[in-house]
Amino acid sequence: KALPLGVFIIDTNDNLIDRDSWDENTQPAVGVALITEKVAIVIPTGTKDGLKWSTKPQLVEGIVTITNKNEAEKDYKGKANTEAIVSALGTEAEAAYYCSNFTFKNGKKGYLMSAGEASEMFYNMTAITTLLNVIDLVQNNINSDLSVWTSSQNSTSTAWTRKEMGLESITKTYNNKT
Repeated sequence: KALPLGVFIIDTNDNLIDRDSWDENTQPAVGVALITEKVAIVIPTGTKDGLKWSTKPQLVEGIVTITNKNEAEKDYKGKANTEAIVSALGTEAEAAYYCSNFTFKNGKKGYLMSAGEASEMFYNMTAITTLLNVIDLVQNNINSDLSVWTSSQNSTSTAWTRKEMGLESITKTYNNKT
Protein backbone atom coordinates (compact mmCIF):
# COMPACT_ATOMS: atom_id res chain seq x y z
CA LYS A 1 0.00 0.00 0.00
CA ALA A 2 1.42 3.35 -1.02
CA LEU A 3 1.70 5.98 1.67
CA PRO A 4 -0.19 9.22 1.14
CA LEU A 5 2.04 12.19 0.34
CA GLY A 6 2.12 15.07 2.80
CA VAL A 7 2.95 16.09 6.34
CA PHE A 8 1.16 14.24 9.14
CA ILE A 9 1.21 13.56 12.85
CA ILE A 10 2.27 9.94 13.33
CA ASP A 11 0.99 8.09 16.40
CA THR A 12 2.41 5.12 18.33
CA ASN A 13 0.44 2.72 16.09
CA ASP A 14 2.08 4.29 12.99
CA ASN A 15 -1.19 5.91 11.88
CA LEU A 16 -0.79 9.04 9.76
CA ILE A 17 -3.18 11.69 11.06
CA ASP A 18 -3.95 15.17 9.80
CA ARG A 19 -3.99 18.04 12.27
CA ASP A 20 -7.76 18.36 12.48
CA SER A 21 -8.29 14.63 13.14
CA TRP A 22 -5.63 14.17 15.81
CA ASP A 23 -6.77 13.52 19.40
CA GLU A 24 -3.82 13.84 21.78
CA ASN A 25 -5.71 11.93 24.49
CA THR A 26 -6.27 8.77 22.43
CA GLN A 27 -3.50 9.00 19.82
CA PRO A 28 -0.08 9.54 21.47
CA ALA A 29 2.17 11.30 18.96
CA VAL A 30 5.55 9.94 17.88
CA GLY A 31 6.40 13.03 15.83
CA VAL A 32 5.71 14.44 12.39
CA ALA A 33 5.88 12.22 9.32
CA LEU A 34 7.03 13.76 6.05
CA ILE A 35 6.18 11.68 3.01
CA THR A 36 7.21 12.93 -0.43
CA GLU A 37 8.09 11.26 -3.72
CA LYS A 38 11.68 11.05 -2.38
CA VAL A 39 11.47 10.45 1.38
CA ALA A 40 9.42 8.99 4.20
CA ILE A 41 10.91 10.30 7.44
CA VAL A 42 9.75 11.08 10.96
CA ILE A 43 10.82 14.24 12.79
CA PRO A 44 10.54 14.17 16.60
CA THR A 45 9.70 17.13 18.81
CA GLY A 46 12.71 18.97 20.19
CA THR A 47 16.27 19.40 18.98
CA LYS A 48 19.60 18.53 20.55
CA ASP A 49 22.11 21.38 20.81
CA GLY A 50 25.88 21.35 20.84
CA LEU A 51 26.73 18.12 19.05
CA LYS A 52 29.67 17.74 16.71
CA TRP A 53 29.51 15.67 13.52
CA SER A 54 32.80 14.24 14.69
CA THR A 55 35.28 15.12 17.41
CA LYS A 56 38.15 14.72 14.93
CA PRO A 57 38.63 15.08 11.17
CA GLN A 58 38.30 11.72 9.44
CA LEU A 59 36.88 10.45 6.17
CA VAL A 60 34.27 7.82 6.97
CA GLU A 61 34.39 4.72 4.78
CA GLY A 62 31.04 3.42 3.60
CA ILE A 63 29.49 6.79 2.79
CA VAL A 64 30.09 8.81 -0.33
CA THR A 65 32.09 12.02 -0.06
CA ILE A 66 30.11 14.67 -1.92
CA THR A 67 31.76 18.02 -2.69
CA ASN A 68 28.98 19.56 -4.79
CA LYS A 69 25.80 20.97 -3.21
CA ASN A 70 23.55 19.80 -6.04
CA GLU A 71 24.93 16.26 -5.78
CA ALA A 72 24.65 16.31 -1.97
CA GLU A 73 20.92 17.01 -2.30
CA LYS A 74 20.61 13.67 -4.13
CA ASP A 75 21.88 11.72 -1.10
CA TYR A 76 18.93 9.96 0.54
CA LYS A 77 20.92 7.34 2.48
CA GLY A 78 20.61 8.79 5.98
CA LYS A 79 20.09 5.48 7.76
CA ALA A 80 22.98 3.72 5.97
CA ASN A 81 25.22 6.78 6.37
CA THR A 82 24.47 6.91 10.11
CA GLU A 83 25.26 3.23 10.54
CA ALA A 84 28.61 3.68 8.74
CA ILE A 85 29.49 6.80 10.76
CA VAL A 86 28.69 5.17 14.11
CA SER A 87 30.50 1.98 13.10
CA ALA A 88 33.63 3.97 12.22
CA LEU A 89 33.61 6.61 14.96
CA GLY A 90 31.32 5.41 17.76
CA THR A 91 30.72 8.09 20.39
CA GLU A 92 33.17 10.44 18.63
CA ALA A 93 30.44 10.92 16.01
CA GLU A 94 28.27 12.83 18.47
CA ALA A 95 25.35 13.77 16.19
CA ALA A 96 25.06 10.38 14.43
CA TYR A 97 25.56 8.50 17.71
CA TYR A 98 22.84 10.53 19.43
CA CYS A 99 20.39 10.02 16.56
CA SER A 100 21.10 6.29 16.25
CA ASN A 101 20.37 5.85 19.95
CA PHE A 102 17.21 7.95 19.87
CA THR A 103 14.11 5.78 20.29
CA PHE A 104 10.77 7.12 19.11
CA LYS A 105 7.65 6.47 21.18
CA ASN A 106 6.69 3.69 18.73
CA GLY A 107 9.94 1.86 19.52
CA LYS A 108 11.70 2.66 16.24
CA LYS A 109 15.28 3.95 16.20
CA GLY A 110 16.28 7.26 14.72
CA TYR A 111 19.15 8.19 12.41
CA LEU A 112 20.91 11.34 11.24
CA MET A 113 19.19 12.39 8.04
CA SER A 114 21.13 12.78 4.81
CA ALA A 115 21.50 16.05 2.89
CA GLY A 116 18.67 15.04 0.53
CA GLU A 117 16.35 14.11 3.38
CA ALA A 118 17.18 17.37 5.20
CA SER A 119 16.46 19.38 2.05
CA GLU A 120 13.06 17.71 1.67
CA MET A 121 12.40 18.57 5.32
CA PHE A 122 13.31 22.24 4.79
CA TYR A 123 11.12 22.46 1.66
CA ASN A 124 8.20 21.45 3.93
CA MET A 125 9.37 23.26 7.08
CA THR A 126 6.31 25.48 7.65
CA ALA A 127 3.92 22.51 7.78
CA ILE A 128 6.38 20.44 9.85
CA THR A 129 6.98 23.19 12.42
CA THR A 130 3.23 23.84 12.71
CA LEU A 131 2.51 20.18 13.52
CA LEU A 132 5.50 19.84 15.88
CA ASN A 133 4.18 22.85 17.81
CA VAL A 134 0.67 21.32 17.90
CA ILE A 135 2.19 18.17 19.46
CA ASP A 136 4.45 19.97 21.94
CA LEU A 137 4.80 23.74 22.03
CA VAL A 138 7.18 23.59 25.02
CA GLN A 139 10.00 21.85 23.13
CA ASN A 140 12.57 23.79 21.14
CA ASN A 141 11.27 22.32 17.88
CA ILE A 142 13.07 22.39 14.57
CA ASN A 143 12.31 25.44 12.47
CA SER A 144 13.66 27.27 9.43
CA ASP A 145 15.99 29.44 11.54
CA LEU A 146 18.13 26.46 12.55
CA SER A 147 21.09 24.83 10.88
CA VAL A 148 21.15 21.04 11.33
CA TRP A 149 23.75 18.36 10.66
CA THR A 150 23.25 15.80 7.93
CA SER A 151 24.96 12.42 7.61
CA SER A 152 26.44 13.48 4.25
CA GLN A 153 30.16 14.24 4.34
CA ASN A 154 31.95 16.81 2.21
CA SER A 155 35.62 16.07 2.97
CA THR A 156 37.92 14.74 5.68
CA SER A 157 37.22 17.77 7.84
CA THR A 158 33.79 19.00 6.68
CA ALA A 159 30.21 17.72 6.46
CA TRP A 160 26.98 19.12 5.07
CA THR A 161 24.52 21.06 7.20
CA ARG A 162 21.11 22.24 6.07
CA LYS A 163 19.51 25.55 6.84
CA GLU A 164 16.79 27.65 5.25
CA MET A 165 19.05 29.11 2.57
CA GLY A 166 20.34 25.69 1.48
CA LEU A 167 23.19 23.29 2.09
CA GLU A 168 26.43 24.51 3.59
CA SER A 169 29.69 22.71 4.26
CA ILE A 170 31.17 23.35 7.72
CA THR A 171 33.84 21.76 9.88
CA LYS A 172 32.85 18.45 11.46
CA THR A 173 34.01 19.61 14.90
CA TYR A 174 31.55 22.55 15.01
CA ASN A 175 28.83 22.35 17.68
CA ASN A 176 25.51 22.26 15.84
CA LYS A 177 21.92 21.02 16.21
CA THR A 178 20.53 17.57 15.50
